[in-house]
Amino acid sequence: MSGARMAELLFDEADAISTRERLVISALQAFSSTGYDGVSVREVERACGVNRGLIAYHFGSKEELWRACIDLLMAKFHEEMTKYRGVLRVVSPEERAKVLLKIYVSFASKHPEFFRLLIVHGADESSRMEWLVKGLKETLNFFGEVTGSSSDSVTAEEEAMACYLFLGAASTIFAVPSQCQMLFGVDPRDPEFIERYTDVVASFGFYDPRPLGGKPS
Repeated sequence: MSGARMAELLFDEADAISTRERLVISALQAFSSTGYDGVSVREVERACGVNRGLIAYHFGSKEELWRACIDLLMAKFHEEMTKYRGVLRVVSPEERAKVLLKIYVSFASKHPEFFRLLIVHGADESSRMEWLVKGLKETLNFFGEVTGSSSDSVTAEEEAMACYLFLGAASTIFAVPSQCQMLFGVDPRDPEFIERYTDVVASFGFYDPRPLGGKPS
C-alpha cells in the first residue's frame, strides 16, 4: 500500500498532513511489514521524498518513531471507540459490547497494519512491547468500563482466550486480503463484505468469556 493511500485511510484531509505525519505513516507501513529491525530510517525518509536526517529532527531516534506509530494507531482506535461513549450508556451492556466489537472490526478493515504490528512484534520482550501493551490495556480497560464488565469476574486464562480469539477473528482476514481473494475469490476490502463480516464476528459472544462463548456455568 502506498504512502498516499495510507494517508487517505489515517487522516480525513490527506493533503494537509505535515512532514512529521507523513514520516509516521510511511514508517507504520514499513514496521508492520518487516518489523522494527528490518526498517531503515533512510528508506522511510526516501519513501516520503524528504531530506536525510528529518527523522532524527522530528523524533530523535528510530525507537521514538516506532512509538509515534503505535501512538497514532491507538489514538485513532480509541477515538473511534470513545466518540460513542454517551450513546452506549443508554443501551444494555451486551449491546454496548457488540457495538464496540463492531467498531473494532471496522477499524481493523481500514487499518490492517494494526494487527500486523501485533503479530510482527508479538514475540518481542522489549520496551517496544511494553509500549504497545500499555496502549492495549487502556483500550481493554475502556471496554470494561463501558460494558460494565470486570476482569474480576473471569480468570486471566478466560480473558486471554476471549481477547486473542476475537483479535484473530476480527483482524486476520483484513491483514491478508490478497490471500483471501486468491483463495476464495472474495475481496475483504469490499464495503458490503465488511458490513456482513462485522455482524458475524460480533455475534460470537467474545464480550463474555465465562466460559468462552457467553454464559456462566
